[in-house]
Amino acid sequence: MAANMMGGTAAPAAGAAAPAGAKFCPNCGTPTNGAKFCSNCGTQLG
Repeated sequence: MAANMMGGTAAPAAGAAAPAGAKFCPNCGTPTNGAKFCSNCGTQLG
């Protein structure tokens, strides 16, 4: 799997194991861990 343009990790590919309830930034795919802003790209989350 390729990393995103910012050099972070991408969200798991379809069918890959991800923790139940895992959430990812809609902009770059970084796991959000319940944050209000993405730690990778700064996008405001949910």
